[in-house]
Amino acid sequence: MPTDIKLSPVQRLAFDRLLGGIAVGDVLVLRGAAGAGKSTILKQVHAVMGGALLGMRHFIDPLAVRQRVAVEEAFLGMLDGALAKHSLVLIDDLDSLTNIVDRFEYGRKLLLDAALTTVLGDALGQRKKLVFATSGELPYSVRRRAYLCEIKGLSERES
Repeated sequence: MPTDIKLSPVQRLAFDRLLGGIAVGDVLVLRGAAGAGKSTILKQVHAVMGGALLGMRHFIDPLAVRQRVAVEEAFLGMLDGALAKHSLVLIDDLDSLTNIVDRFEYGRKLLLDAALTTVLGDALGQRKKLVFATSGELPYSVRRRAYLCEIKGLSERES
């Protein structure tokens, strides 16, 4: 395990749970508050397991060459490209994408769920694994299929 990535005890617990989930599941979600260390945990998973680690920068670049109303198409293209090359794809900041669709009067709102349903089905059919990180609510297509791993602070664990 690389020594340049340091995890707090709470992050280490979430990391271990996530690795365990990847061993047995196909669709996983790492959820935690903003600043909880989701990106750090995904970087550690990537360092240990390989695959593709995608952030919103990887999504924004393909969106720039498409019509801005084609959010789900750009996201689907990004995922398809990564799944063609890797058996594990880690997607950081899913909430950034869902916020665009949910909060800005996006006219094709349900198409994101349709695109996710398609990519999840394709990934499962090819025995590939997807890990999403978010601090927000999950699209239904992900929520109904995913193993959820949460990063909880000390006060949350005690309650």
